[in-house]
Amino acid sequence: MGDTHKVVQGEHFAAIAARKGHGDFRPLWDASENKTINDKRKTPHMLLPGDEVFVPPVENKDETAPTTKRTKFKATGVPLKLILEVRTDSNDPAKKAPCDLTVESTQKVEDLDNSGRVTRPVPLTAAKGRLVVRDANLPVAIEADLEIGGLHPLDTVTGQIQRLNNLGYDAGKVAEPTSADDKFRFKSAVEEFQCEHGLKVDGVLGDGTRSKLKDVYGC
Repeated sequence: MGDTHKVVQGEHFAAIAARKGHGDFRPLWDASENKTINDKRKTPHMLLPGDEVFVPPVENKDETAPTTKRTKFKATGVPLKLILEVRTDSNDPAKKAPCDLTVESTQKVEDLDNSGRVTRPVPLTAAKGRLVVRDANLPVAIEADLEIGGLHPLDTVTGQIQRLNNLGYDAGKVAEPTSADDKFRFKSAVEEFQCEHGLKVDGVLGDGTRSKLKDVYGC
């Protein structure tokens, strides 16, 4: 019959599916019971804490194979990839900078590509990581703890704060601004973003600014 799962911070369809015994998130994403949340979030990779996701039961599949020889079975599914992009203070890609990326307990050192990016396949339930980039062309070393799957949707204030913070604007703590200081910090970050991208500077994250934020951030 399936059950309903309430999303907590850092969860997305692939992680929920894996923890519920599914090797593929598509049975969850395609379930008619999830149409409302799909239409609202648009992507299986981004959910908000408190969202509810229907999880259908795991379907067993029988396969036949001869017992007189070795048989290989291949599991199907959609792999999860982590893509990070690093830029300099002048907003140029940190091309070929040495990158030390750890996801859960797996560490790998490699150079960023010409777009300043590193792409890494990660486990479906990966939640934590750490990025370290040290390069002579960067004024300081970059050291950042990663919360994989923790980005909120763009149409939420917390998602907007996360994106602004990750782009280098100080939008404050990731929570709905309630105090005068929190509201001022968020508004100032929006104004700085608008100024640097040729938008009307009003401190309001309306449709035009939101579209530009999505374009600059990538999602």
